[in-house]
Amino acid sequence: MKKEFLKYDDLLTRYLEGRLVDSEYDRVTDILKDVEAREYFEKFKQQWELVQMQETRVDASLERLKARLSLDKNLNRTLGKSRSLFVVALRYAAVLLVGLVLGGTGWYFFDRSEKSIFPDRFVLETPRGEKSKITLPDGSEVWLNAKSRLEYNGFTASSREVKLSGEGFFRVAHNEEVPFHVRTNDCDIKVVGTEFNVMAYDEFGREEVTLISGKVHINTPEQETDLLPGECAILRENRLIKVQSGKDQAMGWVDNKFNFVNVPLSELVTRLENWYDVDIELVNKKNKQIRFTGVFKNEETIWQVLDAVKVYIPIEYEKTNLRKIKVIVK
Repeated sequence: MKKEFLKYDDLLTRYLEGRLVDSEYDRVTDILKDVEAREYFEKFKQQWELVQMQETRVDASLERLKARLSLDKNLNRTLGKSRSLFVVALRYAAVLLVGLVLGGTGWYFFDRSEKSIFPDRFVLETPRGEKSKITLPDGSEVWLNAKSRLEYNGFTASSREVKLSGEGFFRVAHNEEVPFHVRTNDCDIKVVGTEFNVMAYDEFGREEVTLISGKVHINTPEQETDLLPGECAILRENRLIKVQSGKDQAMGWVDNKFNFVNVPLSELVTRLENWYDVDIELVNKKNKQIRFTGVFKNEETIWQVLDAVKVYIPIEYEKTNLRKIKVIVK
C-alpha cells in the first residue's frame, strides 16, 4: 500500500460507513480518479469488509451506507442538477463510475463471491424517492424506477443476462447472435434488440411486460408468448394474458409522469410511497380496492397529488410525522 494514501484512511472508512457530509463525496470522487488510489481503495475496502464480517455487522453496515447515500436528493433539487454517488470496489483499475445516475442516487457495487459463475457480480439499486440509469457492457441502457434492483454477472461473447426486481425500462443494443435476457421471479424475457418496460414489484402480485418497439419473447413455467409493439403481457397467479397498452402508460415514469389506469388505491399508495419516499398509512382498508385513473407530473408535490386524488376518491389526509402521512378513506 502506498504511504501517501494512508492519510485518506479515515475519509474512506467514513465513506464506506456512509458518514460523509455532502462536500466530502466530491473529495472522494476526485481521489479515486487516480489509478493507484483506486487500487488502494480496492484493498482497503476488502479489509474493511473482512472486519465487518468478523464482527457480524456487515449487513447492517451496508444498509446504513445505502440509506446514507440516498440523503442527497434535497441538495440535488436545490442545485438544480443530479449528483452521482457510487460505492465502488474495483477488480480492474480502468473501471470506475460505470453507472450514470439520473434524477437521484443509485447504489452501485461489485461482488466477487466465489460461488459466482463469473468473477464479478454487479448490482444497481435505487432507493425510494429516486430513479436511475445505467449503461450495460454491451451498450444497452436501463432506467430503474424507485425501489428497484438490477443484477448481472459480467457479459460475455455468448451471454447477456440480467435479473430485475421492481421496475425497469430497457433499450437493448441489437445483437441477433446473442439474445438479451431479463429474468424476474416469475418469467424470462428474451430479446435481440428492442425497447420495453418490465414491472415486477413483489407487492403488486403481478408482473407486466410492455413492448414499445421490436419484439420480445416471454417464457413462464406455464406459458410462453411473443409481444408486438403496443402489447402488454400481464402475469398473475401463473396466468399470462395480453392486453393493449400505450407508451405513456408503460414508461411515463421515465419522463417524470405518473400514469395510473384503473389501479387499486392500495397500489396507488405504494407507488406514491416509493416515488416520494414517504410512509402512508391507509385507514379503512376495506375500501382499498377502490380504483383510480389519473396522470401527474413528478414535479408536483405529494400534497398536490393527494389533493388531485381527492377530486376522484373520497379521502382525507393528514401529516403525522416528518415523512409520515395518514390517508383516511371515507
